[in-house]
Amino acid sequence: MNKKHLHSIILVLLMLGLRVSFATEPPETAGVKRERPPANFNKLPTVSLGIGNLSFFGDISGNIKGFPYTNFRKGYNLKVEERFGSCLGVSLNGLYGRLEENQKSVIPARNLNFQTKIYQGDLNLVFYFDNNFMLNRASRFAPYIFGGVGYMSFDPKADLKDRSGNTYFYWTDGTIRDKAQTEQNLGTAHQVNRDYVYETTLKRSYIDSLTYQKTTITIPFGGGIRFKFSDKFNANLSATYYMTQTKYLDNLKGKNYDGFLYSSLSFGYNIGVKKAPKEPSVYDNVDFSAVDKEDDDADGVKNIDDLCPGTPKGVQVDAHGCPLDSDGDGIPDYIDREPNTAKGAVVNGFGETITDESAEKNAGDTTAVSRDIIYKAYPSQKLSPGSSESSSAKPAADLGEFKIADTNNDGRISAEEITNAIDAFFDGDKKYSPAFISKLIDFFFDQE
Repeated sequence: MNKKHLHSIILVLLMLGLRVSFATEPPETAGVKRERPPANFNKLPTVSLGIGNLSFFGDISGNIKGFPYTNFRKGYNLKVEERFGSCLGVSLNGLYGRLEENQKSVIPARNLNFQTKIYQGDLNLVFYFDNNFMLNRASRFAPYIFGGVGYMSFDPKADLKDRSGNTYFYWTDGTIRDKAQTEQNLGTAHQVNRDYVYETTLKRSYIDSLTYQKTTITIPFGGGIRFKFSDKFNANLSATYYMTQTKYLDNLKGKNYDGFLYSSLSFGYNIGVKKAPKEPSVYDNVDFSAVDKEDDDADGVKNIDDLCPGTPKGVQVDAHGCPLDSDGDGIPDYIDREPNTAKGAVVNGFGETITDESAEKNAGDTTAVSRDIIYKAYPSQKLSPGSSESSSAKPAADLGEFKIADTNNDGRISAEEITNAIDAFFDGDKKYSPAFISKLIDFFFDQE
């Protein structure tokens, strides 16, 4: 490998790797320190399939001097890669393709061509830059370099004859003829064109009795950039130079070993990535399907649809769980003492029409609701025997089912105690249900 080839390889690697490696953060994330996720080593490998171009470097060179990338040939690769550390990993790579080169010149006279299929396998050690030291592992772009050892088989052939089996003859005027360049053939030789079918198996110096080994050890090295679409999928741009230990890839023994460059685009799938474990939540043990079916007041309407939770047992309700109000006066039938109130009439808490006489009689307390009505709606709130409504100190037993919310045992439910009950419900305390919270709030506003 001469200096020209080495400089070309270094240029390709720099274009692929260095610009992305030292790229600045995008404006929207500049100055924001991203979390550096830990490496996950307990996983299966990544499998990649790629396609690329093969460029030959040897004794037969293209006609454009100083630019060896004029004769690309397609190649395919399959790679299995396992990352076992923050910085290191290994890859097993298989490559199939064709190497080809054609050289035609008059001065000096040099008309050579060859093509060979190659089958290459190699094992490489990989160094990753997204190792949380040089680049954040969460970065979308992940440069890497690698090197290793491989084994390759090849079988060079040349296009020396046309489809009819006639040999090509290269004349000094740059043409190809069907006869050798002699004075006798000047007027009879016809110009022909190559068919680029490489039909002739080559052997050393074109002498059949002298052969050479058509397998070789290779030393691959190179680099690339991986773009991570997600934890499972990625794309790779890479360049690999294969330095072979043979001088006969092109069937010519020159000063240096032959080599070739494989530049490729591949797509990988990580078959071992698992979904990140879900963060624990206070709702993990909540059976929401059961909650949706709950009917605390047993009125036949689920809590989630019940607009009137806490309906007394046995009271007929509508589709929304609210007690029936046949005369539409706003007082449920089971409390209404006047079931056929005239439409638009003003009624008291028992559904009785308020007349001028009754309004004057109750002028001192027109908005108060009798505790008897509360007891009918919430039977559990009825005062215990021996207690009085005028008593300033109400025992905790008066709270009935709401006693558990009276954390300071003062016989009343405060706004702070309602807030504590709601927080306890969201923390998963099964003593509190949506229906209980609703009834507790109603009781808070109804208590005198």
